[in-house]
Amino acid sequence: MWQTINQVIGWFNNNQGFVIAILTTLYVLTTIGLWLAMRHSNKLTKESMMRFYRPFITIDLQPDKDLLYLRLKNTGVIPAVDVLVQFEEQIRIYNNNMLNETIRNLTIVGPGQEIKFFLDKKNSFIKRNNEIQFITGKLSYKSPLSNTYEYEEKIHINIKLYNEVIIIRG
Repeated sequence: MWQTINQVIGWFNNNQGFVIAILTTLYVLTTIGLWLAMRHSNKLTKESMMRFYRPFITIDLQPDKDLLYLRLKNTGVIPAVDVLVQFEEQIRIYNNNMLNETIRNLTIVGPGQEIKFFLDKKNSFIKRNNEIQFITGKLSYKSPLSNTYEYEEKIHINIKLYNEVIIIRG
C-alpha cells in the first residue's frame, strides 16, 4: 500500500508541469462556466426588473354625470415618454372637432398620472358617432430607462356600452 502511494507521489513529482496544466485548465473552465451562468442570471434579472419597472398606459372612456371623457392613465411605476395615440376611426367630439386632431403626441405621462380629454356630452357623443361601435387604434410609448424598451397597446373601446351607463353618486 505504501509503495503504491510512493509511486503516485513520485509520478506527480516527475510530472508537475503536466498536473499543474491540467488543474489550471479545470480552474479556467470552471471560471468561464461561472461567468456565463452569472451573465445569464444578470440578463434574467434585468428582464424581470424591466417587466416590473415599466410604464403601463391604459386608455378608456370615463363618463361623469352626463359628460364623457377619454382617460389616459399610467398605472406603471415609472414615467412613459413619447406617448403616441393613433385612432383608426374619425371620431367627432365637441364642436365637430376630430379626436385624432385633439390628442397629439404627449411628451411624458408620470406614474399614477391621469390625463382626461373632454369628448362631449354623453348623448351628443353617441349621436354624433352613431355609425361607430368601437374606438380602435394604437397606443405606443417608451420607457425613460432605455429607448430600446418600446411598448405598444391596442385600443379597443366599445362606445355603445357607455350609452347604457348610469352613474349613481352616493
